[in-house]
Amino acid sequence: MGIFRTNNPTEFDDIDGIIIDEQAPPPAISGVSANTAILVGQFERGPDSLSLPISSTREFQEVYGNDRSKSGNKQLANKRFGRLKIIRALASDAALATLTVDTKIRFDAKNKGVYGNSISVTVEDASTDVAAVAQVEDITARADSSDDLDGEGIILQDDAGSVAFWIDVDNSGTTIPAWASAADRAVEVTGVVTDDTDIAVAIAMAATINGDSKFSAPVPTTAVFTVTHSPAGARSAGGANGQPATAFSFATTTAGADAVEGGSKYTIKDNNSSSVLPDEIFDNIKIADITASTFQGSKLVDVTVLSTASEVANTAETNLASGSDGTIADTDYQSAIAKAEQERAGNVLFLDEYNTTRNGYLKTHAATTQDKMVICCGDSGDDRAAIIAKAPGLRDSDGRIILAWPYVQTTIQGGQELTPPASWVASVFSQTAPNVELSFTGNTSFLAGITDLASKEGRNGYISLNEAGVMALEQDLDIGFVIKNSVTTQIIDTSKIPVIRRRMADFLTDSIALFLKNFQNAVNSKAKRDEVQGAILEFDARLVRDQILPGSQDVVGGEPLLVDTESLNTDDIVAQGQFRILYKRRIFSSMRFIVLQAEIGTSVVVTEV
Repeated sequence: MGIFRTNNPTEFDDIDGIIIDEQAPPPAISGVSANTAILVGQFERGPDSLSLPISSTREFQEVYGNDRSKSGNKQLANKRFGRLKIIRALASDAALATLTVDTKIRFDAKNKGVYGNSISVTVEDASTDVAAVAQVEDITARADSSDDLDGEGIILQDDAGSVAFWIDVDNSGTTIPAWASAADRAVEVTGVVTDDTDIAVAIAMAATINGDSKFSAPVPTTAVFTVTHSPAGARSAGGANGQPATAFSFATTTAGADAVEGGSKYTIKDNNSSSVLPDEIFDNIKIADITASTFQGSKLVDVTVLSTASEVANTAETNLASGSDGTIADTDYQSAIAKAEQERAGNVLFLDEYNTTRNGYLKTHAATTQDKMVICCGDSGDDRAAIIAKAPGLRDSDGRIILAWPYVQTTIQGGQELTPPASWVASVFSQTAPNVELSFTGNTSFLAGITDLASKEGRNGYISLNEAGVMALEQDLDIGFVIKNSVTTQIIDTSKIPVIRRRMADFLTDSIALFLKNFQNAVNSKAKRDEVQGAILEFDARLVRDQILPGSQDVVGGEPLLVDTESLNTDDIVAQGQFRILYKRRIFSSMRFIVLQAEIGTSVVVTEV
């Protein structure tokens, strides 16, 4: 009796043995990331698109540079992030640095900016280049006897082909012999006279050959003269009137070899003082063989071939030029912020530099995307009254705006410098689970890089900041620097809504919404609705088990959960191709506040488009 695996139930009766019917489990809801911070700022280099999560300091520096004078770099100093993405704010008039070499190949910096002007290119012979070796011949001449050298001679090679050197004794007008005229080029030797000695013949031949720019033949002192010429092809002697050649004999002293062209060796360097990238070497590159993938591995330049007529001439180390950072404008930040509009781009967005206009862009972004929180800041000199006065302009109805205060002092390049508090809040946000308050005292370690605050308040001051919807940082002399009150600027009659409520709402609804993509365009049947309800209940039970959400034992009066997939799905709704879910959930309240009732009520509507 065997064991059989089959997913075809019609085969069950045909098989005698143990049957394994392997079936895939139903889809389940997985919690989505709730700790991805997005920094929009100015950097030395890098793309102006939304990055993937940065995995290490080294990766960040390789892509965006290590220039710590840049405002974007400063926001990352002395802190960690759970998950961090970058969008470079790039001036609209920024320019690429570029260099054209020998009119044949152009090098452009990977990204716009003045940093590209410190990238250099050197072009040298390829490592596989082999120089040509000239052939050297010792040629022995014999004496003339009654004009018997007339029409004799030798054939040598130059870089273009065969060259015949033939003798016209006494320069008497002898017709060029057939063997000489068959060569690619023929040269008449007129310095030989009747009955010349072998040495005189050698001298006359050497003088004529040496007078040709393609050859070298020093004046001999014996009947043997030496000729240096191109290695291409063979050398031979020619005889008069079709008779065998007898005037010259050859002895090769150096065998010639043709040149081997390996192309070029390109060395690309980042000479910026803050450089972290190694030199890039691309060797044995023939220009005719360059494709889109040849320089693909370069982190410094993009390469364009302009002409393949010949190999690129060797060029000493030369810098790219004309790169410019341009002049950053508020609208450039607006363009950069818009690149975070894609779905599930991140959970909290902050800037490196703030003003009223940029805060307005953040407020608009939060209202437009409805999938993340944003952190706004005032000016570095704002006192408590000034920041409270700015809060009403940043109120929203969904609790997606955090107004952080005051500015934070930290050590940058050996000196003390004030930085916007947004990066510190974002750091805590990205390292804190959505069910934990940012103001939890256990988060103090995330703010250990702070050396001081630009402003400090007493108890009444922090109460007024909390009532105004300003998230304030405090120096607690017992435990260190902390976020005093984790609130948003949300419009409400009584008090401002804690950040934890907004984060948990986003975490729950985003997780469920991602799961619901499995059911788009499915039949709106009772079985499908039950499957969705079961998945939500199972997901919720896991969160209760992990103490992320309260269970029945944690609440007094009523139940903490309602998942309704029926009452909203009337015949009219189903006929319209819609599937509606009502999900209501209580969450744990912060121990800092007494919350009599805290519900997250969110309906998810999947509409056929």
